[in-house]
Amino acid sequence: MRSTKPKTNPAEKLKRESESEMEAAYRKLAADVGKIDREKIDFVLTCKKLKMEIDLKVESYYDQFQLSPGRFQILLLLRCAEGYALSPSDLAKKTGVSRASMTQFVDALEKAGYIVRKADPNDRRAMLIQISDGGLKTLNKEILPAYFKRAAHFADACTKTEMKRFAEMYERIRDHLASLEK
Repeated sequence: MRSTKPKTNPAEKLKRESESEMEAAYRKLAADVGKIDREKIDFVLTCKKLKMEIDLKVESYYDQFQLSPGRFQILLLLRCAEGYALSPSDLAKKTGVSRASMTQFVDALEKAGYIVRKADPNDRRAMLIQISDGGLKTLNKEILPAYFKRAAHFADACTKTEMKRFAEMYERIRDHLASLEK
């Protein structure tokens, strides 16, 4: 199930090259609008850059397994479910996507050999999505160990105090962003 694609994402170079141009554009627009603290704009740009860097690294990780963040999330939910199976509607609710989108995710995971569709033993009209034996083996032996190693590597750049402070800042900013919706 592992792909032989190169480990570098071809879009990564292009995204990085355009990054400084986008930063310059944001700063120019903020200056044109006026009365906007440049430090605040730089802070927001730094947050956006961090998200982009993480996304690029995560995408290149998922690519080698023919996965996407959404497909990976489905595999995690199935891995934690009783009997490694859930209904498509339960998966859609838990991931916050439509049933139509879930069908596309399931089709792709089935084609890649990660999951199988099976009849629901409690309701003959219903179907369950279950991790295949090969999918479970790949998830447990390759995907999850490498994923958690990569996640730990992201955090290695910070001390425990810095990680705690970052989490506190995230919560404070998230709560403050909620005030925009009021």
